Amino acid sequence: LSNQELHESFEVRRMIEIYCIPFILKMAEDNPNFISQLEQTLVEFEQSIPEADATGNHLKQNNLDARFHALLVSTTNNSRLCELYDSVGTHLTIFYLYGRRNRKRFEDTFSEHKSILKAIKSGEKCKLKAAITSHIDNVLADYQQSLANKHVVNPAS
Repeated sequence: LSNQELHESFEVRRMIEIYCIPFILKMAEDNPNFISQLEQTLVEFEQSIPEADATGNHLKQNNLDARFHALLVSTTNNSRLCELYDSVGTHLTIFYLYGRRNRKRFEDTFSEHKSILKAIKSGEKCKLKAAITSHIDNVLADYQQSLANKHVVNPAS
């Protein structure tokens, strides 16, 4: 995976998640269960950090991370958009590049997801855009650094 391919994938991801902001805020306003689902995903994510750190297997965290973002995109009720988002594959890429060995990135992701949830609860579009953009930019920067340092995990391992 080249740096350019990684950047392009995250650019598509950013576009989709930013597009979803009005739908996310509307869902949060209309459906309290949506907020509960996001909160439950964060609880499970936080609980999985020590276990993943002990075993060195972060697949569960990766799946919870993907679930959090899928919940955001699903607010559009647009199955084609959800399929496109899934096909971008950044969560799988992240797992293979970095997820098996960097607890700090998962702790940062947890914190960034809490910021996204807080922005959703505030109902403020600008805050949510800033939180989503910050998270995606931080993840991308970490993975670009990983590529630069050649800390690429072999998916076959």
